[in-house]
Amino acid sequence: LRAYQNNQIRVEQADLPLDIEVNTMQVQAVPYFRSGVLLKFPVERSAGALLTVRLENGAPLPVGAMVEAAGQEGEYPAAMNGEVYVTRLAPANHLRARWHNGACEFEVPFAPTDDPLPRLGPFTCKASAP
Repeated sequence: LRAYQNNQIRVEQADLPLDIEVNTMQVQAVPYFRSGVLLKFPVERSAGALLTVRLENGAPLPVGAMVEAAGQEGEYPAAMNGEVYVTRLAPANHLRARWHNGACEFEVPFAPTDDPLPRLGPFTCKASAP
């Protein structure tokens, strides 16, 4: 690193595991002459899982339905076959799905695992008011 100058330090996203969230991929460092610098990247485990969600009639959650977890910010879109990738899961989660003419709710238990992409479900989403 060059002393007394801005040095851009980057993390290669391809080198990170799938279950890691990074808020920024680069930080700046301005070291003193003949000194070291400790850099901290805002990295955390995402505690995410790929959920398979079915409606009460057995049909998959509609593509494009938005799923949100109670008490958290952010929404997650449903993909084909009722699959939804959700992050920041707690040991017990109450999730709600909404789409253009319906809504439903379901519970998801989550146990931390070393698997970077755990698959959970199928879960039955019970109809609720939109």
